[in-house]
Amino acid sequence: MIAYDEQEGHAFRFFSSVVGPVLSGPMDAYFWTHLVMQFGHFTPAVRHSVITISLLYEDFFRGSRIVRVRQNPSALVHYNAAIQEIKAAPDEQLVLMVCILFVCVELLQGDLVAATRHCHSGIAILERFNLSTTRASCPWVIQYLLPIFRRLSYWLFPPGRPDRGASLPKPSLTILEIGPEAPCVPDWFMTVTEASNSLDQIRARCGYLSQEDKPIQEREQDKTQLRDLLHSWSVQVSAFESRCKDSLQRTERLAVCNLRMQHEKERICLDVRRGSKSFEEEVHYDRYLSSFKSIVDGARRASRFVTPQKLPPDNAQRPSFSFEMGFLPVLFFVVMKCRHLEIRLEALSWIPRLCAAKESLMDLGTLFRVSIRLIEIEHRISLDCDLGVQDGEKASGMLGATEMRVVGSPVDHEIETVTKEDGTISCRRTVRFIMQDSDETVSSRQEYLEDDNLRHSKLQIPGMRCAR
Repeated sequence: MIAYDEQEGHAFRFFSSVVGPVLSGPMDAYFWTHLVMQFGHFTPAVRHSVITISLLYEDFFRGSRIVRVRQNPSALVHYNAAIQEIKAAPDEQLVLMVCILFVCVELLQGDLVAATRHCHSGIAILERFNLSTTRASCPWVIQYLLPIFRRLSYWLFPPGRPDRGASLPKPSLTILEIGPEAPCVPDWFMTVTEASNSLDQIRARCGYLSQEDKPIQEREQDKTQLRDLLHSWSVQVSAFESRCKDSLQRTERLAVCNLRMQHEKERICLDVRRGSKSFEEEVHYDRYLSSFKSIVDGARRASRFVTPQKLPPDNAQRPSFSFEMGFLPVLFFVVMKCRHLEIRLEALSWIPRLCAAKESLMDLGTLFRVSIRLIEIEHRISLDCDLGVQDGEKASGMLGATEMRVVGSPVDHEIETVTKEDGTISCRRTVRFIMQDSDETVSSRQEYLEDDNLRHSKLQIPGMRCAR
């Protein structure tokens, strides 16, 4: 891209070398490293969006902790310019791409409602676009944009939760659940991206099955079909790995590990009802120890394809932010729902080694601190900063079927600064642990998550970051 001043030149170089390659997490970065950069050469809206993303990412990049996202005047100027440019754009394919870039901007700024609105607008365009009849004329939309919107909808419009864009009607997600790709699982996969798109489509169907108002018998039939699809997907991925075992790149092997972990999580979530549960339903997770162990085994394999983290967490070697969710959601799911101490501790130990400091909506520093306290509360133990059980304490490997469970841990995303007696300043945020007993009694306890507690951890845990 041609830069009009030194700041723009720096922003383009920074995006090309640092930002673009990590925004997709463990998955293929082609959209960000090639497609976005190509459009930025001749499309002002994309150009201004790239500069905005680069400037905002650098705010994260410069420090290990952000107490409150400060206003970045230069980024705001370019963002407003991108908005004005896209308002006059007649090409809906271009608008779809810019919707994704705007979602990225708002996630960097911590405005989840605005991010949801942009995603909502993109899905509405996809519905009008009638992809099934225009496949030949816009293959790049189907290949690159539709899968991104499918994954975005999974996180921004999660099943069973209120819409973050509350003033907007719930978007039609049929195009995301079904899409133009048929069959959902082909006879074979030629690339990792094909395997990813196939699993995304299955996950979309699984996620929104819980929202459909169908008779129980029909729902069970749908679940059986989805189980078969998940099994077929796993078989085809195994065949793909066998065929390509000598040609897969390190990044592709890392992506396959991530996909297999997501697949295992989806098998669990298909069988255990989403949303609020009774105590008996929460205990159902205990049936899936082998699946939880498979996820942790996948993280262990993935670690072989990641460059060792030798530098401090605020250094360039740890990605500061990824637009796509990577390993963090699935590993945090294991920590939350697997009540076997050794398995959940190993899952937690892989989080700082495999995850960006912030993955889309999720903040590593905050979730790691929540996870430690959750494990301590449920197992009635104390952990040191490197996840070791304190000397003299005993802990059972598995919670009993009638023992209390933590079923929620909402966090106040505003970070509070506190001046200690010695004059040093520390940061903390509030978390509320919601607990449920076997008699269905619900209680809660409010605590502070302290930023300083993990400062000396060998795991190099980043500080907590403000979400807005």
